[in-house]
Amino acid sequence: MPPKSWIWKYFHKIEDALLKCNICGSTVSIKSKMYTSHKIHLFYEHNICKEEEVDKWKMEEDPEPIWRNFKRGELYAAICDFCGETVEHAYKISNLHLHFSVHFDEIENSIINSWLKNHMRFNRSVEKPYCYYCKDFLNISPKVQDLKDHLFVIHNLRDTTKRMRTDKDTEEGSADVSKQAEENKPSTSFQ
Repeated sequence: MPPKSWIWKYFHKIEDALLKCNICGSTVSIKSKMYTSHKIHLFYEHNICKEEEVDKWKMEEDPEPIWRNFKRGELYAAICDFCGETVEHAYKISNLHLHFSVHFDEIENSIINSWLKNHMRFNRSVEKPYCYYCKDFLNISPKVQDLKDHLFVIHNLRDTTKRMRTDKDTEEGSADVSKQAEENKPSTSFQ
C-alpha cells in the first residue's frame, strides 16, 4: 500500500502483513490474494469508500469466466444477467458461483424442453452449454436467446419445431416444418 494512500487515515500497521482498524480495532490481513481486504472492511463495516474506488471497481476487467453471467454493480457487488439480483461480496468468485448455481435447473429445463435439446446440453460442472456440432463447450451466456443465436449464426440452424404461418388475410394454409431435416441432426455422441 503506498505511503500516501487515503487508507492510512483508517489503519495502522501492526505486523508485516497485518493492519489494525483505527475505528473498531479489527485486524485485517493484506498478505493474501485479497489485496483490497482493508478497503472492503471500511466499506462493509464503516460505510467508508472513496468515489474513485467505485469507479475503479466498475471498470475492472475480470478474467474469471463466471463474470460472463454478471455485470459489475456498486462497489464489490455484481448484478446477475439472469434474474437481475444483486450479489454482494462479488470479489469472492465463490459467491458468484453460488448464486449462478440456482439458475442451473432453469437453464437445463429451457434446453431440455425446447428444440435446443437436439443440438446442445448444459454441463453443470463447467457451467457452460455444450454444442453437439462444435463438439465443445461454448464460452457464451447460457441464455436461451444466446444459444439460439449460436445455432443460427454458426451452424445456420433455426427453430424448426414451430409451425410457420402465413398472413391470415391471404387465407393460405400453414406449413408444418416440425420435422428436423436429416442433415441438421447432430451426432448423438457425448464427450
